Amino acid sequence: MSVSDSNILTNAEPFTQLVFHSQDINVKGSSDPGRDTTSGLLEFDASSTEEIAGVAMLPRQFKHGSSISPVVHWSKTSSASGTVKWQWRYRFADMGLNASTFTEWTDGIEQIGNGDTADRHARTDFPDFTISSSTGALIQWGVRRAGGSDTYSADVQLYAFSLNLKLDRIGSSEEFSS
Repeated sequence: MSVSDSNILTNAEPFTQLVFHSQDINVKGSSDPGRDTTSGLLEFDASSTEEIAGVAMLPRQFKHGSSISPVVHWSKTSSASGTVKWQWRYRFADMGLNASTFTEWTDGIEQIGNGDTADRHARTDFPDFTISSSTGALIQWGVRRAGGSDTYSADVQLYAFSLNLKLDRIGSSEEFSS
């Protein structure tokens, strides 16, 4: 067994989340969402498209070649009917290589609904994706509410955006891949 094989988990492939909490996302730009002054949550308008962006570095425990599941956790701000259209895009880069081009904006699918109830935790999933990666790879992402393209006519609040990953090791035996 090689040194790197000793870090492999043999009986399980647990999941973990890279979570970007609403209050931790620093927004700067012309199409930023507002921020609720009480909770600090980001609020996305109904009438305009507002977006956020971030960067995630894949953890050393990531099972290379496995699917990554992007998810938006959110709620309505009023108990009114209507659908909310979330979209996302991404690109990735291995250590020492150029970043790929951004994907097209992709629509999400509401998995856990809000029942047209204010402050009810809803979940919208985007299609799983895989990347060819090595230790130290990163994902640059963008998430937006396509305001004016959905049927819910009030603000929505973002709780968090997450990337759900499979793990298959306790870490890596090298600091980065060269």
